[in-house]
Amino acid sequence: MKVLHTSIMSEPALGVLRQLEAEKQSAEHLNIEWHSVLYTGKKVPGRVTELSPVSSKNRLLFRISYYRWLLKITKNFDVILLRYSFHDPFQLLYVLLCRKPVYSVHHTLEVPELSLSKSKFNSIKVLIEKILGPLTLSFVKGIIAVLPEIRDYELDRRLFKRKVPSTVYTNGIDYYDRSDLNQNAKANIQRSQNEAPKLLFISSVFAPWQGLEELAAAASASKENFICHIVGELNHSQEELIKKDRRFTIHGLQDKDFINDLISRCDLGLSALALYKKNLKNVPALKLREYLKEGLAVYAGHGDVLPDSYKYFKNGPIEMNSILEFANKNKKNDRLDVSESARPYIEKEKLLSDLSKFLHKNENV
Repeated sequence: MKVLHTSIMSEPALGVLRQLEAEKQSAEHLNIEWHSVLYTGKKVPGRVTELSPVSSKNRLLFRISYYRWLLKITKNFDVILLRYSFHDPFQLLYVLLCRKPVYSVHHTLEVPELSLSKSKFNSIKVLIEKILGPLTLSFVKGIIAVLPEIRDYELDRRLFKRKVPSTVYTNGIDYYDRSDLNQNAKANIQRSQNEAPKLLFISSVFAPWQGLEELAAAASASKENFICHIVGELNHSQEELIKKDRRFTIHGLQDKDFINDLISRCDLGLSALALYKKNLKNVPALKLREYLKEGLAVYAGHGDVLPDSYKYFKNGPIEMNSILEFANKNKKNDRLDVSESARPYIEKEKLLSDLSKFLHKNENV
């Protein structure tokens, strides 16, 4: 069975690119016929991009060129996985015209996310999505989502309530390189409980829902000793805020080797802390997966696909006592133990294998 998994973005998001690259590599390891493609208006290095002949500045023609390309290559595949596009009439048209089974792939709650925007024409976009979404979802063969609640939301908003195949295919990470975790002596450093907890907070850009400002406020209300490494791009006001507290160290944007060295010396990784600002309770964060793969326990302000019983992850409030208590609890972890225990939930190869079995079962191949 030949599968095409495709998305469209005018400018490729790094997270999406990394997911598709990991998916392609996993498919090669699994020896399955799986083609992952991001259709884009900007040329970027990598093996998963298809550059549009039409400039993405003209949104209408760019989108038309995508569906023309998609219709042309559809005949080469048995199953199409289509990353869902918001308020897109061409998407509905493609689903109706396509003679191959189409599964829609969802990464968010579309209407609630659209409703958060304050743009001038947002109410129109929400209205269009409320009309087109249920129609499109009523004609797809099945539904795939990164979280169980997203899957349930999509199933519920279909016009026709006939039963269709559905599954969860969460974000994953490859395990082919774990920074020599098995041999890295630094990864198994046994720290004294009296040593100040070392925290790591990484984000390419610290958007409001990352909770950096709230973390700084929580720290200012605490006299506890700790060290928090901040990796990523800060705006001027964030930088001025963080510099006021000597317990924070700003590193700016850094490469993989620098980050992995920091991970080996820290006790706890911080994922997004303020996702309530986006009305989200759960998110399959890539940052969380990167921490766990390298053997670092994680504290976050959101849930994930990890079970409640998983001891190296905590979803908690932005309070220093709670964060530092969890950091101290995880000081003496065996990093390989952490990494291997997370593997069944976050490894891309296993997740892709499960999805491939789901498609084979439902397509009777």
